[in-house]
Amino acid sequence: MRIGTQRHRGWVWSIEFSPDSALIASGSRDHTIRLWCCDTGECIKEFQGHSCTILSVVFSPDSALVASGSCDQTVRLWHRNTGECVQVLQGHSYGVWSVAFSPDSVLVASSSRDDTVRLWRRDTGECVQIGDMGTSLTQLSFEANGPKPLDASTKVQCSTIRALKQSMRFICAKPAGLLLLPLVAALLRHGTKR
Repeated sequence: MRIGTQRHRGWVWSIEFSPDSALIASGSRDHTIRLWCCDTGECIKEFQGHSCTILSVVFSPDSALVASGSCDQTVRLWHRNTGECVQVLQGHSYGVWSVAFSPDSVLVASSSRDDTVRLWRRDTGECVQIGDMGTSLTQLSFEANGPKPLDASTKVQCSTIRALKQSMRFICAKPAGLLLLPLVAALLRHGTKR
């Protein structure tokens, strides 16, 4: 594939194929995310809203959303077709290294240089769990056989997070490129913050 004439105005820090391999998302030092058509190499959409370098981009499993993590300490969720920012997830105290969608797209996980992993509800933007990892995790992903969807009757509270600990079991992480075992042990060891 040859990339077309439209280019980022800074280094590209993250690229990700859509699940159907039709698109590529790229995140750059120029504070933008671009969507590229794999067939033509043309930029078909540019997302703007972050105020610093984009370190991570990822598509939701159904390709309807793109999540981005930035040095501006936020995670943003974007509607793929319109480019509209539908959620701004705030709470990290340093840049966001990595973002990941759960297989059912109900949860978004983010890891930061602040040594935490946060779980967010995609639909509300609520941070439902914080894990103090004691190290910066540079890459997150959910296992394919991850958590079951949370239904409308599920109440997510810090004092009753059994279902979310189940979710955290299915996140794999890499600190500085090394694969870790699932994160539950660390969450149980370090507790949960709100």
